[in-house]
Amino acid sequence: MRRTAPASILAEVTGKSAAASLDSRTVTILLVAITTWSSAFPVISFGLEHFTPGELSFLRFLIASACFAVLIAMRVIRLPPRRDWPAIALLGAIGIAAYQLLLGYAMTRVAAGAASILIALSPAVTAALAAWRLGERVSTRMLIGLIVAFAGAVSVSLGSGSEFRFEPMALLIFGSVLATSVYFVWQKPLLARTSSLSFTAASIIAGTVVLAPFGLELPSKLVSAPASQLAAAAWLGLAPSFVGYLLWNLALSRAPASRVSMFLYLQPVISTGIAWFWLGQVPLPATVIGGVILLLGVVLGNSKPSASPE
Repeated sequence: MRRTAPASILAEVTGKSAAASLDSRTVTILLVAITTWSSAFPVISFGLEHFTPGELSFLRFLIASACFAVLIAMRVIRLPPRRDWPAIALLGAIGIAAYQLLLGYAMTRVAAGAASILIALSPAVTAALAAWRLGERVSTRMLIGLIVAFAGAVSVSLGSGSEFRFEPMALLIFGSVLATSVYFVWQKPLLARTSSLSFTAASIIAGTVVLAPFGLELPSKLVSAPASQLAAAAWLGLAPSFVGYLLWNLALSRAPASRVSMFLYLQPVISTGIAWFWLGQVPLPATVIGGVILLLGVVLGNSKPSASPE
């Protein structure tokens, strides 16, 4: 008997082929999600001036969890099937709690430029895991797109003028890359049985519970925090943590993980644009060139190949 690939089953559920290009609605959802996530980096840097990485992570996801709890109480979101709770709780612990803690503590020691290059490995790791776990086909076109986009991400980072200094703490960023890639890929089978709303709410609440021990000193920190720090935490909770994850997981329910993850390469470009608009930091020529290369790689990797006879 011929064994049906997991990716084929998911394609039947979502009505999309793993080889199909992304539709305009999914692209729009991804761009909004990536924009909210890109805005988080300067806000996190600011927030770490008052809170520890663990405290800031717990606070932002506590706010996001409160938003989801309200929607659950209003019956806008239904809880996932009970049989999926253990898997969702584990993914929340890995993809939310572990990712945030590993990245947050690494960023206290690792230079931003080095960190941005290491984080840019996420799409490639996600594509590899999706091929192994879900049977998603990584075409030659997509592989070339991944390589081109990664080259663009490196160029953008070099153009930022950040210091590059690799040290043992950089291993934590590799851990965060693996954690978020596992979260993206292993949720796909669950999204075939439950809505992206239900999965996102449950996984973020589970991740928040895991982060709770890191917020024991948070009440005293909140009392002494200036209004600007509270506003930063509120933004992180509402935009990147609530809206960002909600839209990203919605996109994952509509398209293959390997294609969706390529949009992570856009983060350095969007972050540069935000810094230019908000802080007046004019990008250097290397940044602009890298951004163009990066965009070409994303378009190439997600373009629909010409039809071929079967």
